[in-house]
Amino acid sequence: TITRVLVIDAEPVAHMSDVIHPDIDLPSPARLRRALEHGQMLLDVLLKEGVPVAYNRSRIRPRLLTGSDPIGTALAVDETTAALEIDHVTCTAEGTPLEHSVDIFLPRSLDLHVVRWLEDLPPVPAIGRGARD
Repeated sequence: TITRVLVIDAEPVAHMSDVIHPDIDLPSPARLRRALEHGQMLLDVLLKEGVPVAYNRSRIRPRLLTGSDPIGTALAVDETTAALEIDHVTCTAEGTPLEHSVDIFLPRSLDLHVVRWLEDLPPVPAIGRGARD
């Protein structure tokens, strides 16, 4: 499990927790920590390592935080605060889970957009760095 607090402009803005499938080879702990501290997301690290990521299933819901909640404490919350929780599982094209993440964002720390494709697409290819046709 990788747990971290995202800090922007010296203020904590998000709490992120990731559980990686035990069969996935990750970079050394020092390289992984450096990548995450320099703004890379875990998905960026998985792609760079050649992990065959295809899609991500997400649930987005509200979450209340308080100063007595461990995550509220980590985010320096001093009063009851509404946050946004994104719970997601990243999978291979065959549906094998690669990682499970729970990310909790404080208000005004995330500008969320949802895009739905309305056309029929072929089976989901692995995500790559190239342009989409």
